[in-house]
Amino acid sequence: MRRSSGIALAVAASALSALPAVADERPYRTKVFAAVSYVSPLSDSEQDFDGVVDSLEATEELGYEFGIGGRFNERWGFELSYVNATQDVDFGGQTVGEIDFEPISATLEFHLVPERAFDLWIGPTVSWVRWGDLELEDGTKIETDAESAFGATLGLDIGLGDRLALTAALRYLDADADLEGFAPLAVDPLFARAGIAIRF
Repeated sequence: MRRSSGIALAVAASALSALPAVADERPYRTKVFAAVSYVSPLSDSEQDFDGVVDSLEATEELGYEFGIGGRFNERWGFELSYVNATQDVDFGGQTVGEIDFEPISATLEFHLVPERAFDLWIGPTVSWVRWGDLELEDGTKIETDAESAFGATLGLDIGLGDRLALTAALRYLDADADLEGFAPLAVDPLFARAGIAIRF
């Protein structure tokens, strides 16, 4: 009985070793990146401060971004990222304060060109957005609430060898800052990032 079992196992092992290996078509499994991120608000809102009604808007600013991504297969992947930027806030064209902007975003990627040397992808994005308090120049602080936001991302990686790549992306979010006691500050930012990625 033991002899026949051993023969069966040997035959099974030989058969499995003879099967063709399933190719892993992913150009990489995981990547980490660091980048600068230029935040451009696309919206503003009308606000009433002490009876004066005018436009309230966040300014364009340069922040930073860190993230990690991965591939499920050749075409599908994901990305998680964190952006940190501090924006001036203008009322009627005059700077009246500043606000911190820290979205944590998750994107489902579809890779249109899934090559290691040139990797172009697009996908929907969902974000949890933490706003700092709106700190006015007179020392007043207006509290804000964190919120969820939705958008889309277009990304591109250009390989520089086995591990390194240049990474760039455009991301839009439908995001406003809820100001306690006031109308929301409409931001709807467009992010443009450029940085370096390490891929494994």
